[in-house]
Amino acid sequence: MKKFIYSVPFLFLAYLLLLSYSSGAPAGRTGSPGDNGNSCRACHSGGSAVNPTITLNGIPAQGYMPGQTYTLTLDVSGVNNPRTGFEACVENASHQKTGALSNADSNTQALSGGNYITHTSQGNSLHQWSFNWQAPSSDQGDLTLYCAINITNGNNSTSGDYVILTNFAIPSGSTAVHKFSEDELRIYPNPARDFVHFDTQMHIRRLFAVDMTGKRIALPLQGQKADIRSLKAGQYILYIQTDRGTGTKTLLKK
Repeated sequence: MKKFIYSVPFLFLAYLLLLSYSSGAPAGRTGSPGDNGNSCRACHSGGSAVNPTITLNGIPAQGYMPGQTYTLTLDVSGVNNPRTGFEACVENASHQKTGALSNADSNTQALSGGNYITHTSQGNSLHQWSFNWQAPSSDQGDLTLYCAINITNGNNSTSGDYVILTNFAIPSGSTAVHKFSEDELRIYPNPARDFVHFDTQMHIRRLFAVDMTGKRIALPLQGQKADIRSLKAGQYILYIQTDRGTGTKTLLKK
C-alpha cells in the first residue's frame, strides 16, 4: 500500500482553502454556460440528495428596466443543515455576464467586478440572502440568473455536501409576454398535485412560477413535463420560455 506524506505547508494551504471557501466561493462556480458548467461540485460532494424549495424574489413580473437596481432575495427552504453557501451570476443569451451584482449587507460579497455574488463567513449559516443587481444600461433581451447552492453538513471539509444547480429567468421589460392560448400551449392536469404536462409544438426552455405575492419559484423541467411538488397549494402564474417566445398560463396547485 502506498503511503502519502503531506508536508506541513501543504496541510496549511488546504486549511486556508477551506477557510476561504467557507467565507465565499471562488468566482466562476455557478454552473452557468458562461462558466463552462463549472460549479461547487468540483470540490463538494458525497452528501445525501435533498429537494429544497428555491425561490428568487425582487424581479418585477413585467421584467427588468435598463439601468435600474433591484434588491433580490434568494431563499432555500425545506433543509435543516448547519451551513449553506451559494454563488450566482446573470448572463445574457450569448452567455456573457451582464449587469452588476453587489452586496446588500454583510452576508454577501461581490466578486470579479460585480460579475458574481456569493456568501460571506457571516452568511454561510443562513438559508436566505439578499443582494443587489443593477440591470445593464441597455436592453439585452431576456436574461438568466444562474445559481449554485451548496448544502453542507458543517464538518469543515468538502465531504458530505450536496450541490444544487438552478436558474431563474429575468425577462426584459420590452419583451411582450402574452397569455398562451389553448391552441398554442395547453397544460394538464389543471388543477394538479405533483406534475404538469405541456401539450405544444414549441420547445420549452425554462419555467418558473409566480405566486400571488410576486415570489418566483424555479420549477425543474423533464422534457415537456414539470415537477410542481415544491409548490404550496394555491394559484400561480407560470412563465414559460419557449423557442418562440415567452408566455404565461394560470395553474391551480392542489
